[in-house]
Amino acid sequence: MSVKRIEREHILIFIFLLSVFLLGVIQIDDTDAWTHLSFGKWIWEHGAIPAMEPFIETSQPFPYNNWLFGFAYYLAYLMLGIPGVILLMAATITIAFSILLADSLRPYRNAAVAILVLTAIIFLVRHRFVERPDTFLMVFLPFSIFSLNAYVH
Repeated sequence: MSVKRIEREHILIFIFLLSVFLLGVIQIDDTDAWTHLSFGKWIWEHGAIPAMEPFIETSQPFPYNNWLFGFAYYLAYLMLGIPGVILLMAATITIAFSILLADSLRPYRNAAVAILVLTAIIFLVRHRFVERPDTFLMVFLPFSIFSLNAYVH
């Protein structure tokens, strides 16, 4: 493999990942983001995960399953405000697609085909680029696939 081809592949990969990041930098449209930020703030202030719903008077236990997401996004909010939340979401999505790209490059090392396929996938999942716990799932699922494929190879 020539040096120029390797340089072109790296430039192509960089442009792809930069494009994914820039596609993730969008305004917050999902109203649940504010709920998760409120829970993150509550966890920050109380140093615990709420056992009961802290914002509505109820006698039922409340298992808040997305506490890590809410807490991480609240920390981003503490550091940079709303732009921090947006940048964290964009970075999370970029990490997910970089893992997918690394996994798709493993068998044949054809960056152009891998990027072409992943670009089609971006168009299919673009509507899920929102500040929700799904963005963390976008990282953990490709990482699991990447790990399993690494084990197989």
